[in-house]
Amino acid sequence: GQEGATGQYVASPVVGEIQAIAPSGAPEAYTRRVVSARNEDSFIGLLNRQVSVGVLSSFTHNGLDVFDPTFTGRKNLVWSWPFKRPFGNSTAEIDRAASDKQAWVTGPNAANSRAFQRIQVDNRNGSSTSSGLFVPDNTIIPHIGEDYMNAPGTFGGALSAVTWAPTLPEGGYTIQVWLPTASPSNNLATSAVYQVLSGGTVIDTIEVDQSAGNGWLTFSGQPADGYPNSAKAPLSFRVTDHVNKAADAGRTVYADAVRFVRNSDLSITSTPVQTRATMTLPGGATAVRDVIVAATEDGKIYCMDAHGDPTTGDPPQLYWVYPSADPATDPNHVQAEDGLDGMAEMPTGFDMSSALVENVGGVDLLYIGSKNGRVYCLEMGGRGDGTTRRRWTFPDDYNPTLPAAQIAPSALGQIVGSVAFGPGGGTPTIYVPTSQGRVYALDAAGDPVSKTTTVRWQFPDAASLPIGAVNMTPAVAFGNVYFGAGTSTSPTAGAFYAVDEATGTMVWQSLTTPSGPFVRFDRSSPVVVPGAQITGGGPFAGIDTVFFVDQSGRFVSLNAATGAFQWETSEIGSASIGSPIFTYQTVFNNASVLQADVPVVVVPSTSGRLVSLLADGSVNVAGRREVWGYTLDGDTLFASPASGGKNLVEAHSWLYVGDNKGTFYAFNHDPALPDTGQIIPPNGQVPPGNDESQDNDGASQ
Repeated sequence: GQEGATGQYVASPVVGEIQAIAPSGAPEAYTRRVVSARNEDSFIGLLNRQVSVGVLSSFTHNGLDVFDPTFTGRKNLVWSWPFKRPFGNSTAEIDRAASDKQAWVTGPNAANSRAFQRIQVDNRNGSSTSSGLFVPDNTIIPHIGEDYMNAPGTFGGALSAVTWAPTLPEGGYTIQVWLPTASPSNNLATSAVYQVLSGGTVIDTIEVDQSAGNGWLTFSGQPADGYPNSAKAPLSFRVTDHVNKAADAGRTVYADAVRFVRNSDLSITSTPVQTRATMTLPGGATAVRDVIVAATEDGKIYCMDAHGDPTTGDPPQLYWVYPSADPATDPNHVQAEDGLDGMAEMPTGFDMSSALVENVGGVDLLYIGSKNGRVYCLEMGGRGDGTTRRRWTFPDDYNPTLPAAQIAPSALGQIVGSVAFGPGGGTPTIYVPTSQGRVYALDAAGDPVSKTTTVRWQFPDAASLPIGAVNMTPAVAFGNVYFGAGTSTSPTAGAFYAVDEATGTMVWQSLTTPSGPFVRFDRSSPVVVPGAQITGGGPFAGIDTVFFVDQSGRFVSLNAATGAFQWETSEIGSASIGSPIFTYQTVFNNASVLQADVPVVVVPSTSGRLVSLLADGSVNVAGRREVWGYTLDGDTLFASPASGGKNLVEAHSWLYVGDNKGTFYAFNHDPALPDTGQIIPPNGQVPPGNDESQDNDGASQ
């Protein structure tokens, strides 16, 4: 394959400082980093097709070069994952990187290549249902999980069925079924009838000789691009008790696990996490490590060391992946963990729902919501062998204390926003936004034995109608949970809520501003700022404030305690997918003099702009809120910006963002920082995008 030349950023960058000891024990030369996730469409020669691969890059935060006597083209890249990026433009180096990328995509082995996502649905899974004559049995060996379903064959018409209907990412799927090893004693039907359904309509019927089975069977004659699945026409699969041959009447029709297999999407749209956690090392010892967590769109979560190797630039040490890299050796495929052969429903992808890590009861835990409508809590420490454990799933999934119980399906819908964490009035709590139109407050600790957790409250309560979809990440502050949603009465109207984090009682609701009712809210999440951080001379300095943007592009500031309106503007010019952030910026004041440490909210827009608005409610010389803006090269911003890097040595923060054309930007105004050591475009080109003229710039522009 060839190194992909195009890419895009959907996940937001993360900024952090490395403090723990590196695995090598060597001192860390580059302690402050910014990590980005760039998705690159790459042609993989062994597959003869394009694969979208998410590539993490860990950069020095200030653009200063990493010392490398061999590759000057490396610039400020400390490491990349899952393969080492080319450090130069030579053919040999580009080919090396392409070979490394291909090896990762097609690994770890031929039977379990990352190039294919295998979504397995057991007959006990919540996505599987049965009717009529089908009953559980476990006498035929081998089978998947605790048991399978069977029914006597019926010649002349179907009376019963087992249906597998998981929530799948969009795309084309090949279907595989598990059949036991052929044996006359099994008395299996030779003309069992399977049906493929799209949106509930049968689109294909397949006859299978179940008596000739030997493990996973891929039906012949399936479409080259797979059976289509979409939100409007979901794919499902079933076997009936009908048999096509009269001689099969009364013989057993067998129904066990099914796999839906698609070409993997290995991109990263979920924002990575950089944190410190107590990790289990090979051999069983534990140590505090700086780690990066990244979730890929094939439903995998990877935890790796944040240091990497600054000398070689090689990918960092991997602590664990969940689900485990190789199902054949997965220690979770036992009754006490995820069930025999993996009965628990695994994540299918994450979209922009991102992980968070918290220490609860002395244990570091990771939480993340998935496209399949479930929230997963994992142990951060891992086992030291490349795997980790599921602590709980919500809604309840496989329960080791009830291994043969039928698992209930999730009714939450796809989880689009990220989960949030709060003290919950004394009980550590996870807050889950759902497209179902409710926010759930869950006990963060859960029960690691049953792998379940409890609902502390839901808003609205179970007796009330849901509100519109909650697709943003809630903000937790000042004892409240803040979020926006659609309304239950209108698909286009929006409402913004503050509810008590301990009880779920609504504290206040806002439906409108002086310019009119809110348009619905989507993925762009609120930012809540303590009044002590909002300095300046504006009318709302010192007031606890919540900032947000609706889908009309209206940016709003409300009093966080009361919901009282403070100010609004439509200067952003379009809606937002990414979320605003609060930071301090050096901008021109109303006297056209550069002023440092001005509190601003930086807002990304769907038109490809970054806009900084005065947070304290003051205005510029033209009576507007905007004091800085930049039009990026990309025409859409999916990602949120990130800010950081300021410390006792550097007096100025950095602002980072990536656009949909694959360009990563870093902004700073530090006169003391030499330009000669920083990354600049090659061949004397100007940076992409445009710095926008501002009202306050005046003669200093």
